[in-house]
Amino acid sequence: MSSQAAFAKGRKKPHLGENKLNLTPAIRFFIPQDEDALVKLVLETKKLTMITIKVKVDPEETDSKLNQASLKFPKIETFVKNGPEVAEVQLKLHNKIFLPQGLTGPKDVDKRISTFKRICIDRARNTLIAEVNFARLEFINKFTTEGSDLKKKLLLERTRSSSIG
Repeated sequence: MSSQAAFAKGRKKPHLGENKLNLTPAIRFFIPQDEDALVKLVLETKKLTMITIKVKVDPEETDSKLNQASLKFPKIETFVKNGPEVAEVQLKLHNKIFLPQGLTGPKDVDKRISTFKRICIDRARNTLIAEVNFARLEFINKFTTEGSDLKKKLLLERTRSSSIG
């Protein structure tokens, strides 16, 4: 005999669909939002992960808004397992900033490194600074004489920084 037939005879009460504590078993894990809000959220997230660098279109002209171009680059948080993104950013920097402004010579290395440092944040910036300093120290160690004051100063700074970190 079905529960409907039993109810019709007066033996059982119909099941109301709730448990005894009056709790509904349905739980919402995702609250649906309109698509415009989701698109805005994605755009805000992309804005937070992008950094804008303003460069001169023509380096010989004066500073004006007409002579400035804004370029957006993704922020680099770490170098670990992030090789393709880092290579893409460096290629974009080279093609969009360094080549047009003629910053490709050996005298422009500091400008290129400082521009790349602006894109790096957190752990990537600390790693970049440490590795650039280490490379400079290695270069000086190789090409300076043993009694050089500059070499002694750099070695002192290296031991001081390694004892802190």
